[in-house]
Amino acid sequence: MEKELSDMRNLVEGVKVFPRVTKCKMLDLKTDVVVAEGRWLSSDLNALVHYIPLSSNTIRVCMDLAMPYMSTIEKSDGSTIAWLANRVVMFLAN
Repeated sequence: MEKELSDMRNLVEGVKVFPRVTKCKMLDLKTDVVVAEGRWLSSDLNALVHYIPLSSNTIRVCMDLAMPYMSTIEKSDGSTIAWLANRVVMFLAN
């Protein structure tokens, strides 16, 4: 019983609680036009996106909504994707 409690404490101590979700807007790779909205998930280089680790200049985001004029990425709505970090504008959700 004591070992189980210790294991549970270790598990709980490892969990980070974020009071607010960080939302973001993804910009076109060449212009400052917003092409999608989503949520920041990670910039950890050990994080995987579809079994592939992030590179040093990308972040992992959940794409919630592609803009209607972006038919090439609209099927990614709800998916986890990698996006260039310098092409993401982050803000805190209310």
